[in-house]
Amino acid sequence: MKTVIVRLPTLAASRGPYRASLAKAYQTFRAAHTNAGPQPADEKKAIDKYFAGAITPTELTDMSKQVFGKLGFTPKSSLMAVSSCPDEINRTMDSFNDYWGDSFHLGGLAGIPFTGKTGFGAYAAHVPDNGQLLVVFAPHVGVSSDGKVGSVLRAGMGGQSGACGAAIAALGNAGKGGAVPQTHECLVGDGQQDIINKIVLDGYDQLEHIKDDDGKMAKLADVIYQKAKDEIRSIIPEEIKIPVGLIGGIQINTDYTSPSDYFLVKDVMYKAPEDTSFEPLN
Repeated sequence: MKTVIVRLPTLAASRGPYRASLAKAYQTFRAAHTNAGPQPADEKKAIDKYFAGAITPTELTDMSKQVFGKLGFTPKSSLMAVSSCPDEINRTMDSFNDYWGDSFHLGGLAGIPFTGKTGFGAYAAHVPDNGQLLVVFAPHVGVSSDGKVGSVLRAGMGGQSGACGAAIAALGNAGKGGAVPQTHECLVGDGQQDIINKIVLDGYDQLEHIKDDDGKMAKLADVIYQKAKDEIRSIIPEEIKIPVGLIGGIQINTDYTSPSDYFLVKDVMYKAPEDTSFEPLN
């Protein structure tokens, strides 16, 4: 039998046009389904109440350019990493990627950096010569057009669904005293969810007294964020000799018919090669 070898274009040669076509396709899709006009009033009211100061993805990109550009970070010299939940609605980083380029993925469920120290080590080994590392980490939460926190309308669905689903499931388990890790036939099992369950159970004292459902969902995102921040800091070696920038926050997913998603910036930090700790920049 004759072997036929098909040579595909290299990723390096096709990456730019490919990403641009994907971004354009998504923008065209969302524009076709987006309500022409202002942000839904109830959505805005909920975001202003529970996530005051949240900005659009474009504003997030502009902020990163201004802050880290002054420290020598450029799209050519920097390599970005993202630790966010793999949920398909997490499109907040699209414009970020459009400017900063390809990103290394550190995150798993709820945005916790499950790739750990090995993942960060691999990421750091890919940095351009004399370059910098820029890490964005963020759990996510939905805010629907009717102002419900923890819910969002996804494309193709007739009703709202939860976001972040893993965090919401963990909250339900915590309310029952915590989930017992299960034994699975497969090697992977449900290890990530087991850890999310533990994170939420450990922080349940910050949640159980909140009677307002929207407020509880907002606080749940914050509990996850604090742990994601701790874990990101712990997997970065103190002795690393590469400049590292960190942007931490909460991604806010809105209905697919809404004009924009949002991002609540909570921490902006920088570590110079000669330092062993991060300096807050906000």
